[in-house]
Amino acid sequence: MGKTKHLAGIDEADMAYITEKFEAKTTPINAYARQLKSLTFKLEIKCKNSKQKKFLANLKDIDKKINICDSPAGVGKSLLALTAGLYHLKNGNCSKVIVIVPTIEASDDTKIGLLPGGIEDKIYPYTICTRTTIEKILKISGNVAYKEIASQLINSGLIEFELLSFARGRNYDDAFIILDEAENLSEKEALLLLSRIGEGNSKVAMIGDRQQTDRKGIKNSSGLVIAIEKLKKLEEVTVDEFSNEDIVRNPFLTKLLNAWNA
Repeated sequence: MGKTKHLAGIDEADMAYITEKFEAKTTPINAYARQLKSLTFKLEIKCKNSKQKKFLANLKDIDKKINICDSPAGVGKSLLALTAGLYHLKNGNCSKVIVIVPTIEASDDTKIGLLPGGIEDKIYPYTICTRTTIEKILKISGNVAYKEIASQLINSGLIEFELLSFARGRNYDDAFIILDEAENLSEKEALLLLSRIGEGNSKVAMIGDRQQTDRKGIKNSSGLVIAIEKLKKLEEVTVDEFSNEDIVRNPFLTKLLNAWNA
């Protein structure tokens, strides 16, 4: 077995116990549950309206395998999806949170070209927003060392970032998968990612805003739109839709979007 990474709050006795159990025949979900038993953090996020409460409840329901959310910016969909991921980790419902990194840039005119370094270096700029949101959730929840806890969750592999390009052929067992900015997925890509659901408690949070599609040719046929149309009647699928009036980040955003789309 390779070197075991220390997590916040784990002493040497705990590490010896975890190492023994990792080397024994055990399931991934049990191994991660033992890690998390020593990695303690507060998780106290309060929803700001009834739609947020309903969406978060759907995300926490392990029997619902796909949670789709179509909403404008500012309603808290990414924050709630990551909160649910942390909730499932904390409660031992899943072995890890996998964030499929969206790498579509806002427009052709703003492309920055190829990035230097290895794959982690290339992915990093696209993960900054998610990392910041995780820190925000932990800070709001009252964790003093929120930055350190976020780093431990990521560095230990409990939260992973993956590219769409590497998803084919993968099956994610006991994982909470987040597909952010799903409005930029094609129908084929959306099916590829949704079908990565593996065994155990695996589920997918598919979130996006159909009004902010950046890819040419899929404005009215993005993977997000198609998924809602084709899957909304399935018992294991939930669909939550928010409007400009549901924005909670900044009240001015409601006025801005209403004026922009008038």
